[in-house]
Amino acid sequence: MKNNPIVHILILTALVAGAWSWYDSGLGPPEQPIQLVAYNDLTDEEESLIPISPKDSEVEIAAVDDYIKSVIDPAYSKKILYKVTYNHTETPSKGNLVLFVDMDKKSVVSRRFDEKSVASLE
Repeated sequence: MKNNPIVHILILTALVAGAWSWYDSGLGPPEQPIQLVAYNDLTDEEESLIPISPKDSEVEIAAVDDYIKSVIDPAYSKKILYKVTYNHTETPSKGNLVLFVDMDKKSVVSRRFDEKSVASLE
């Protein structure tokens, strides 16, 4: 069988089409879990409060209410975000460490400590 240019063109076309469909499928590096996005934004002091693992936390989707508006960047205009609460990070005067992460799963909007309830102080 002689080298047929049509066969070479068909193979090249199939390779290009396959590569394009893979590229266009949006496959890329896997997203980090929300806990790790928040963890990567912590200061050294905040990291030292986490006794076990960054995965020892609770992640929830929170509506941006008046209280959350008061503790995040005033320019943040979205209606929902992720709330990451790291368990066992409370101090004698503060509650657990909480970070608010944008729904893009890339940027931390704010951080704070939960307020301790009056019952836990008694």
